[in-house]
Amino acid sequence: MLKVSILAVLCYYWLALVPSNVPCWESFVGQDVYRLVIVDFIFCLLGSFCGEYLYNVIATRCVVKPAEFDVARNVLDLINAQTLAW
Repeated sequence: MLKVSILAVLCYYWLALVPSNVPCWESFVGQDVYRLVIVDFIFCLLGSFCGEYLYNVIATRCVVKPAEFDVARNVLDLINAQTLAW
């Protein structure tokens, strides 16, 4: 829900505020979307590699049963990334 609300706020910003203040608003929105996709990709990589790696190391050393791959969360992250790319 947080990711959807971020997209809703951005769409409101782009539709309500940008066309009146920027002469070439298509380029401005395209640059913002490109910036959002790049930053989201970087944070997804950091979250996947650093966050899940550290969680797995801590779980295997402190708990007998290692952590399992969370399919649902990773699929939702992929859907969010595809939404941003479209």
